[in-house]
Amino acid sequence: MGYRTTGSGELVPILFEDGARASREHGIPQRSGGPCPECRFPADQLLSFNPCDSYFYFHCPSCGAWIRWCDIDGNMADLKVVKSTKLTDVDENTDFPIWTGTF
Repeated sequence: MGYRTTGSGELVPILFEDGARASREHGIPQRSGGPCPECRFPADQLLSFNPCDSYFYFHCPSCGAWIRWCDIDGNMADLKVVKSTKLTDVDENTDFPIWTGTF
């Protein structure tokens, strides 16, 4: 999909909403998808919706990948895995130090 034409060269923000909630609040249809195209886990689930780009996303419960699945009309998307390089507080959990030695 690449960059959107915002004039600033920024990527479209991602805000995942539960598919059922998005259907109630935005009046859009619910979509489901699966299995995972990354790890082939046989999950079939309700897709999450991103109102910032009007695409539905599949979240694999096995490998944790977020995959752009289809647009708001139900047309299949590119099945691109969405990744972020941003670290969160969970990623930087100092309660459990990273061990680099042997057990």
